Amino acid sequence: MNNSSKNELWGIVKPIVAYGSLALNLALFGSWLLFAYTNEKHEDAQMAFYKLWPFDYYLLAFIAIFLGIFSCIYFARAKGVWPKIWLVIQILLVHLFAWGLL
Repeated sequence: MNNSSKNELWGIVKPIVAYGSLALNLALFGSWLLFAYTNEKHEDAQMAFYKLWPFDYYLLAFIAIFLGIFSCIYFARAKGVWPKIWLVIQILLVHLFAWGLL
């Protein structure tokens, strides 16, 4: 693999990872909000959330934070208004997941 094909591959992988991370973070946050508003007790919402996602919450939160940092870098360097909007949303979500682990 020469250097130009590596750059082309990396150019394809970066947006996939950045937008995939944004989708994962929105799905995690959205599913938690859905279960929080549809269940009366916190424990019921927590159990419904854990049943939906096949991995442990701490693993999901670590993945969301790690990929979220990468996508923040990508969105900060991307040109246009929409990447900056996604950047602000991603920063808020990553901060929320990091704060939830404290």
